Amino acid sequence: ETDFGEKKGTSGMYFLAKECIDSIKASGMLSGALLTWVPPEEATLIRNGEERGNIADALFQVARTVKARREMTSSLIAVCLYPLLLLSLCVVNMYNAHTRIIPIVS
Repeated sequence: ETDFGEKKGTSGMYFLAKECIDSIKASGMLSGALLTWVPPEEATLIRNGEERGNIADALFQVARTVKARREMTSSLIAVCLYPLLLLSLCVVNMYNAHTRIIPIVS
């Protein structure tokens, strides 16, 4: 059920949808409204898709780009955290050896 544009929203999704609808009505293009909402690379991909007349492929490419960026970020975090974990375990072991084992042996 719709209120045909009567209701005013307060969420970010409302304002995004409103900007997209206004941009499509004004210029017939979606990319103009997305410049303030998405990174420039994604807006450029969408604009190129609009210019080629194939916005569906452009949106799929943006989705693949976002997914790949998320996977790279999580991989980078994992790669950086593993050595940090090993280093902290080594420091804890050296501390324990220095404070507990060496005094007993001495």
